[in-house]
Amino acid sequence: MVAENYTSASVNETCASILDTCLKIRLEAHEYYIKDNDSMVVFIPAYNATLRPCEYRIGNDSRLNICLPEFGTENVGESVKGLGYITMVGVSLSIFFLVLHLLIFGMTPKLCNLSSMNLASLSASLLLMYCAFFAGMFLQQTRVPCCVMAVIIHYGLLASFCWMLTIAYDINRVLRQATKQLLVSRGKHWQRFVLYSLWSWMAPAIIIGAALGAEFSGDEMLEYVRPGYGTNDCWISRASGLLIFVVAPLVVVMVLNAVFFFWSAYLICSTTSMLQNLSRTRKDFRLYVRLALIMGLTWVTGLIAGFADVLVLWYAFVLLNTLQGLFIFLSFSCTRKVWHGLCAEQALQHPREAQEAKSAFTPGTATTNT
Repeated sequence: MVAENYTSASVNETCASILDTCLKIRLEAHEYYIKDNDSMVVFIPAYNATLRPCEYRIGNDSRLNICLPEFGTENVGESVKGLGYITMVGVSLSIFFLVLHLLIFGMTPKLCNLSSMNLASLSASLLLMYCAFFAGMFLQQTRVPCCVMAVIIHYGLLASFCWMLTIAYDINRVLRQATKQLLVSRGKHWQRFVLYSLWSWMAPAIIIGAALGAEFSGDEMLEYVRPGYGTNDCWISRASGLLIFVVAPLVVVMVLNAVFFFWSAYLICSTTSMLQNLSRTRKDFRLYVRLALIMGLTWVTGLIAGFADVLVLWYAFVLLNTLQGLFIFLSFSCTRKVWHGLCAEQALQHPREAQEAKSAFTPGTATTNT
């Protein structure tokens, strides 16, 4: 009897060790059932797989935890681990460079204009999304915190696309004003930024509110549209909810982005003679088009990868996703204009050192585009 108890304890300890160290996926209570109450054998219809007690663990929330290698996915498991490492490094880099960009923005108030404030808001929304995503990587086993991170990621994603749409509209507005030779006072810029902020931060909040209402409603009619926050991981687990609350809004925003950018391109091409004094706006337009393409291509790739489940597409999505913070920093912070702005602020406190730094950065033979 003692030997039997010892053997049973050893097996349970070994099972726990395997389940604690393997790469896991989690299934809802309706995605599996117990075939035999005596032997506790579990059957998973989606995988046509039968699992013994040592091969799974049922949590307090009735969700089933299983190891990926049990289905012959050792190689996939290694690839997923590789994706996890790349994601962690890439997201960390994006967070670092977005924080750096926002710090530089705060340190150069003389360069503050409507365009830079819009970009700073876009950076803040991306930073919110990346920070929540990074935190979610360590909260996979805790339902409530994971659900909270999923909601924040969802909000940050929608807000970033709303700010991208705001930027596309604002560039188009500036170009249209230029063709009519109109000028707008700085006070109007602040009023416009307030309106932009109300739209870009509130529209995602309305969508999130609708998603949360569907998620926690007891109405069976809303079962199809529930997003399933934090069910399998710290994101949306239901395909129908993903389609309604993520894919549909992003598609609408990307289409509108394309309309504004093509319209702006037409204005630039057809009224070049009137835009000689707006070279900065024209350059911003090109940079924002590239940023919009990166963001749009990133999430198109991610959505295709999610539905097709192709590993190469997941790698492409992760790499594109981690480029966004770095791209913003290199394109909008690493410029001569920003450097001169930093030197000007530094000169107020240390005039001599600032002049030496400025001279070192701008040798007489060098030329740098702003």
